[in-house]
Amino acid sequence: HAGAAQQIEQADTLAKRMEQMAGQRLKPFGMLAALNNLRPKSNSLTFLRATTNSPVQMELEAQTSNAADLRDYESAIRKSPEIQKVEVQDPRTKDGVTTFKIQVVFKPGFPVEGDGQ
Repeated sequence: HAGAAQQIEQADTLAKRMEQMAGQRLKPFGMLAALNNLRPKSNSLTFLRATTNSPVQMELEAQTSNAADLRDYESAIRKSPEIQKVEVQDPRTKDGVTTFKIQVVFKPGFPVEGDGQ
């Protein structure tokens, strides 16, 4: 009976976690504001598109006329206490403009709507 009890406990834990996740809603403006506050002071970095992939993940497409801004921005994001993971993808430079995608995963404690924060 111990095996059956363990399976029931695991199923119950999974169901509770799924219910908790279903109750969370995206907070794209909060995520975008947090990422905007980390932009380099040179003001040459422009967001072109932002997409939320989960309650804690956002992908940005951006461009800058100062290639060093990409490195500075990535560094600032990595140092942020709200960020769990950052990954720069597909950086390209053409005619003095660097375009790139950046995927950011916020830490689980990042406030989301519906969690009372």
